[in-house]
Amino acid sequence: MNDATHPVGSHDAPPSSFEHLGRVPDTSMLPGVRQPDNSILAPEDAQAALTAKTDQLRDMGEAWAEGVRSKVRNNPLASIAAALALGLVIARLKRWHHPAR
Repeated sequence: MNDATHPVGSHDAPPSSFEHLGRVPDTSMLPGVRQPDNSILAPEDAQAALTAKTDQLRDMGEAWAEGVRSKVRNNPLASIAAALALGLVIARLKRWHHPAR
């Protein structure tokens, strides 16, 4: 007998399509949010956590934008030069990536 054939009732036979009926169901797709410590938050707690994280990210973005505004106000010529240089780099990359036909 070769390795490709398995007699009926053999312990190394491929699993049947009904073996899954005896296993514990996978609950990873149930509503809730899995935390780093592998616990699951209830939907209400997950929404509160998401709202808090959204507020935190919004505040961080506003602080970053205010910092950029401050730098532009303090160094207007350097800001214009940086914007032009960035524009040239983007244009060259675009031309290099999509050559004229």
